[in-house]
Amino acid sequence: MTQGECCFRGSGRLALTLGDVSGKGTAAVLFEALTIGVLREHTVDHGEMPAEVLATLNVRINAARLNARFVAMLFAVLDSNAQQLIIANAGNPYPLLVRNGRIEEIRLSGIPLGLMAGTRYERVSLDVAPGDTVVFVSDGILECQSSKKESFGIGRLAALLTSLPSDASAQEISSAILCATDVFSGHSSATRDDRSLIVLRVTEESAEPLTRVPVIY
Repeated sequence: MTQGECCFRGSGRLALTLGDVSGKGTAAVLFEALTIGVLREHTVDHGEMPAEVLATLNVRINAARLNARFVAMLFAVLDSNAQQLIIANAGNPYPLLVRNGRIEEIRLSGIPLGLMAGTRYERVSLDVAPGDTVVFVSDGILECQSSKKESFGIGRLAALLTSLPSDASAQEISSAILCATDVFSGHSSATRDDRSLIVLRVTEESAEPLTRVPVIY
């Protein structure tokens, strides 16, 4: 499953989600469709917050009784009025905050959706300011392998992020990450299947009300 984003109606809040469905084939596609449907219902229509959204998704996925299927998902909400980012995590790699040339891991973990009924999820609230960048990646980025079977890893990702210009755009940062993993892996097609990422770049415009943001899947 690829990343998506949507705007809570009239609230000035932007929802961001990055997810990865286990397995491949028809069953995985159906599982993805179920997850996306529930996600849209509880974000676009109801405007629930990250920890509650993940808990609800976990209930619905467990109720579907799709054995051996699970979803790793990170869900975040940017409140443009309060300049605050609220994050909950269900099995995805830790997000990275890039601020003033330094990298900080937002150490927030959680059980992937569909593995354990009744799981509750924690949330982290992070004050953000213009110039901050938050990077969300799937494990396909960190586990991308070289010809020597070395993983790209968090160290190389952090070094890349700190090497970029301080005014690099979200698009430029995303392209740099994908390019770096291409070079590292030798452009192996096997490493490109599940590389997903979201780069949130906080600018002065981020404080303006959010009115229309498309949902992307």
